[in-house]
Amino acid sequence: MLRTIFRTALLASSLLNLATAQSTTATTTTTSAASTATACNNSPSLCNRAYNNITHLGAHDSPFVRDASTSYSISGNQYYNTTAQLSAGVRLLTAQVHNTNTSAPASGEWHLCHSSCQLLDAGRLRTWLGEIKAWLDGNPSEVVTLLLVNSDSASAASLAAEFDAAAIVP
Repeated sequence: MLRTIFRTALLASSLLNLATAQSTTATTTTTSAASTATACNNSPSLCNRAYNNITHLGAHDSPFVRDASTSYSISGNQYYNTTAQLSAGVRLLTAQVHNTNTSAPASGEWHLCHSSCQLLDAGRLRTWLGEIKAWLDGNPSEVVTLLLVNSDSASAASLAAEFDAAAIVP
């Protein structure tokens, strides 16, 4: 049901943008064509909006895929990986961060696990961040928001190290 609502909203938005574009003058069309090269999240009209004045399509537990790679785990929330989600227009990604060694956190790795790493481990946080970075490198005008559930109380320094390791900080 939600997928249908999102598709309907995206279709309505596309039709509205098409109708608006067809009713513009030649001068405006030339200006719009120039600004399309610097479109923000596929829409030049978003470039001048404040971040909190834009609605973003999101994917709950983005890295937890239910496919052959996870033996079709019932804990998977998604049927497409993060790159496919981003290419489809998702701009808010959520995930849960867990330490693989809760008894000695300093020696553990930060993984993306659905509730617990025994239930569904989607791999290292830095690997997932690298996937997002690769997509962003190919789409430099896009903005992606990450919401990480810090289940095992990772320190800011530990999370920063993961972002640095993925080279996503710049």
